[in-house]
Amino acid sequence: MLELSLYRTGYLAGEYDKSVYREKLEETYRGRQTDDYSTGGGFLNLFVPEELSLMIGKGRCTMRDQSLLQTICHNLISYAFHIPNSESISVLLEPYADCLNAFIEKPSGISFESMVLQCLAAFHPPTYVHSLMVAQITECLCRHLIDYSPELLAGVSGCCSREDVLEKADEIVSLAYHAALCHDFGKIMIIDTIFVYGRNLLDMEFSLIRTHPKTGYEMLKRYASTKAYADVALGHHKWYDNSAGYPEDFDTSSSPLKPVIDLVLAADCLDAATDTVGRSYKKGRTLDDFLEDLKEGSGTRYAPWLYGLVSAPEVYADLEYLLSEGRENHYRSTYYLLMKMQQRCE
Repeated sequence: MLELSLYRTGYLAGEYDKSVYREKLEETYRGRQTDDYSTGGGFLNLFVPEELSLMIGKGRCTMRDQSLLQTICHNLISYAFHIPNSESISVLLEPYADCLNAFIEKPSGISFESMVLQCLAAFHPPTYVHSLMVAQITECLCRHLIDYSPELLAGVSGCCSREDVLEKADEIVSLAYHAALCHDFGKIMIIDTIFVYGRNLLDMEFSLIRTHPKTGYEMLKRYASTKAYADVALGHHKWYDNSAGYPEDFDTSSSPLKPVIDLVLAADCLDAATDTVGRSYKKGRTLDDFLEDLKEGSGTRYAPWLYGLVSAPEVYADLEYLLSEGRENHYRSTYYLLMKMQQRCE
């Protein structure tokens, strides 16, 4: 660490050129211990790849650079999956956040969406499963909405009419699904607060959690592959009529993705209310309970068309499946993913 710090200081002072400093970074990175989660180990496994990413930059890069970036991404994911305990996560969270902020997306490499999802799976599996559930519920609601009232999705994907929506149905459903999958990306920066169970959050902790929509928005808008989802991350805690929710300074009616934001809000609330596995500190509610919430909040918290949509027999049956067998399948597959990654790391 000391030797590398001296090289960094020399580079910043102009004593070494970029190629010398980068060569030293790569040499240090190759010599690191991949299972070292001490302060020094975290420095070598997290600071060095972050610095290498910054050295490569977001412009045109060589095939060697692209290969190195791909290796760095896979190594960061493996390191995350092998973190020994939640205390280590708290210590390493800030360096990981810095690494994600320095992330460079290349067509031949891992996508930003995949990178963050895998980090969520490693750091906090319940949030990962919640993201999968919200995405699948949103997809379900979106497909049925296109069948029943496609005109309600006008504005999404540049659609101006019912006919446009029907023509671009698959594109709209895909956008809604991926936007929902990314809706909680801002939580990756506050996982140590999300870990709090068994007591009410302090005011400071709750205020911190309320920052995740804006953080997610800032993360998603940096990349061409995810910037289309940024408004959904920003607005998924705002009420339909903008009378409540957060952030207070975002008016969802100003976004062309307003219908998708309303779908993700409902999907987010539905999964959170009915999940008794990832949110074992709460008593789970039923789909019928949620229908009552939709009815009571119609036109204020929820879009007025949501109650009729969810009440439709075909939609209700699909949601019942997703909230039972579908959720069990997601938790089971996530467990196997964690076991597989642990074994790969070992």
